[in-house]
Amino acid sequence: MKTSITLLVFFITSICFAQNGINYKAVIKDGSGNLIDNSQIAVQFNILKGIAQTNVYSEIHEPTTDDNGIIVVNIGEGNLISGSPDFTNIEWGNDTHFLNVLIDKSDGFVDMGTTEFKAVPYAKHSETTGNLNWTQTGNNIANNNSERVIVNSSSSNPLSIRTTNNINFMSFSNSNGYKGYSGIFSDVNDLEFGTGFGNETGNAHLVTQAIPRLTIDAEGKVGVNSSSPSSQFEVVLKDGSPTPENSENTFSITNAISGSSWQYYVYSEGPLSLSYNGDFLGYFDHTNGTYNTFSDRSLKKDITSLENGILDKIMELNPVSYLIKNQVNTKRSMGLISQEVQNIFPSITNYLKEPDVLTLSYSEFIPLLIKALQEQQLIIDKQNSQIDNVENDLMKLSKQLENLEVLNN
Repeated sequence: MKTSITLLVFFITSICFAQNGINYKAVIKDGSGNLIDNSQIAVQFNILKGIAQTNVYSEIHEPTTDDNGIIVVNIGEGNLISGSPDFTNIEWGNDTHFLNVLIDKSDGFVDMGTTEFKAVPYAKHSETTGNLNWTQTGNNIANNNSERVIVNSSSSNPLSIRTTNNINFMSFSNSNGYKGYSGIFSDVNDLEFGTGFGNETGNAHLVTQAIPRLTIDAEGKVGVNSSSPSSQFEVVLKDGSPTPENSENTFSITNAISGSSWQYYVYSEGPLSLSYNGDFLGYFDHTNGTYNTFSDRSLKKDITSLENGILDKIMELNPVSYLIKNQVNTKRSMGLISQEVQNIFPSITNYLKEPDVLTLSYSEFIPLLIKALQEQQLIIDKQNSQIDNVENDLMKLSKQLENLEVLNN
C-alpha cells in the first residue's frame, strides 16, 4: 500500500541566511497524523520566479527526521537538480519569488504547496545591492562574479560611483562629526580630496606604509616627508649626499624628455649643495649665503695654464651701462655685451637654444683678470727694472760730473 505523506504541521520556525542559503525547519507527519520519526525522507525545493512562477532553482535533500519528526535543512546546500550551481546567484531583487516543497517517503513525491518569500530574502537583497553575489570576510566584502562595486554607473572600474548632478563625492565622518570628502564637489571637472567645511585644524595626508609622505595642513602649507610643515613648502630629506647612481635623498628638477636633472641637498653641517645628474657642482654657504663652486684638483683633468696675451684681450673689452628692455625703473646696470665678449673670449659665453640668448659667465672672468694682472705685473716689474738701471746710470754720471768738477778746481 502506498503511504500518503501529508504535511499536517508544516512551519518554518526560522528562516535566516546561513553562509550559503536559507535555514528551513518542518515537522513531518503521515496522513493519519502520526509523526514520521527517525526516517530518511527526500525533500525537493523549487524556487519559482514571478507571477508565471518560472523555476529558477531546484535541489534535493535526503534528511532523517528526529524523534519528534523534525527535519532541519539549509536551502542552497542540497544536491542541484537545475538552475545556477551557485544558489547565491539568484537575483532576488528582480521579481517576486516563491518556495515550492515536495516530500518523498520512498513512494513518490507529494507536492506540499507553494509559498511566497516575504521579507527575509529581499532584506538580504538590499544588503548586497541587488543580488547575493557577495562574500564577507571580517570587514572585507567582495563580489564573487565581477570583483567590482558599481553605484549608478556602467564603468568597468573596480569601484565606480556616479550621480545625476555635478556633486559626486564620498564624505568621511567620525564620532566628532564630518571631517572631509573625496570626489567631485565644487566643479564638474575637478577631483577633490581633503578636509571639509568646519574642520579647521585637520590636515590632509597622502601616506605609504602608514607614514605621511605628503601633507597639506589646515593653513595650506605643504610638506614632503613632513607631517607638520613650518613653511609654505617644506621638503625634509634623508641624510646622504647624491651620487650619479643614487639621488634619492635630494630635491630634484628633471627634464621629462632628456632626463637631465638638477639636485638640491642640505648637508648635515648646513650648506645647501647643488648637483647636476648627481655630480657635485658647488654649494651655498649657510653662514653668509655665498655660492662656492668646486675647484678641487681631484675633480679636474687636462689641467693647462692660460696662455699669455690675456691683458691685451682684456683691454679690448667694452664695459657698458644699460637698462633691461622690460625694466620699469630707471636704475642702470653695468656689465658687458655677450656678443662682444664672444669675439674675444668665446669659451666663457654659451648659447641657450630654448630662450635663444647668448649667456656670459662673469665668474670665469676671475682667472682671466688674475692672468691679466700677472701679465701687467710682469710689465711693471720689467719697467721698474729698467728704471732702476736708468737711475743707476744717472748716479754713475752724477759721480763722474762731481769728479770732473773737482779736477777743474
